[in-house]
Amino acid sequence: MSLWSDRFCVRDSLCRVGYQHVVNLSFQTRCLVTNGSILIMFAGSSSVQQAAALPFRKSDSGYELLFVSTKRRGRWVFPKGWPKKGEALCDAAAREALEEAGVNGRVASQSLGSYRYKKSMSQGYDVPCEVFVFPYRVDSEEITWREDGPRARRWCPLSDAPGLCDEPGLSHLLETLDPTSNAIFASLVTC
Repeated sequence: MSLWSDRFCVRDSLCRVGYQHVVNLSFQTRCLVTNGSILIMFAGSSSVQQAAALPFRKSDSGYELLFVSTKRRGRWVFPKGWPKKGEALCDAAAREALEEAGVNGRVASQSLGSYRYKKSMSQGYDVPCEVFVFPYRVDSEEITWREDGPRARRWCPLSDAPGLCDEPGLSHLLETLDPTSNAIFASLVTC
């Protein structure tokens, strides 16, 4: 069971779990309480953060991106998920690449940008998310990995990638991506 809570419930819930210094939350502050976990959205924010890896490799024909299938509907996406407590977004992206796609490599410390979407939770509600996308140079692929049962991998040319995405914001990010002129992307290629 989950619910959107008002600012007083958020403050009281945080105090119960040891965050006594939280006493004066904004009227705009909301949180999602689900299965005992609290996802906080601070004032002025309309979404929670996720991190995505943009796994790539360079081939003779150009750049290729690695997609993974979703567990429930089999759509093609990039590895993404929630950062753990205290984990940097770029580190979360690298962890998701290994867990969901079974790839090892190097992640950029800066994101290429972000996009927004609504994550449909299995409990029947949506969570608005802002996903920060980090280039991830793939150095090797595992034969078996943590989520290889429910997921498949698919390499495709960068030029075909926008057409595989269901998320308009991500498609736009891919359409405008030029790895040869993007310093964040290029820093991983030259390593």
